[in-house]
Amino acid sequence: MKTTLIVIVGIILFGVGATYHRYQSFNPCDWIERDLAVQSGMPTLIVQGQIKTWFLMDGVVKPDPYQCIKMWWRLKIDGDLKPVPKPDKKK
Repeated sequence: MKTTLIVIVGIILFGVGATYHRYQSFNPCDWIERDLAVQSGMPTLIVQGQIKTWFLMDGVVKPDPYQCIKMWWRLKIDGDLKPVPKPDKKK
């Protein structure tokens, strides 16, 4: 039981660390913004407007973190947020 608990806590800490390393934030609203800005190459102001429009279309005026994480997952599942390929270091 103790070993299982240590493994679970280790996995959680690894996930938290990896998330913070990638996004420099624990706010899922920032995750959407960063992913879209990198994927599209648009300025962050345009991306913020696009995100606010998506939320307003769902009837959400001021999204909380739970609503942001639902939107982030929905965009990932629908394919609107694609993983950003790592640059090829072979030259």
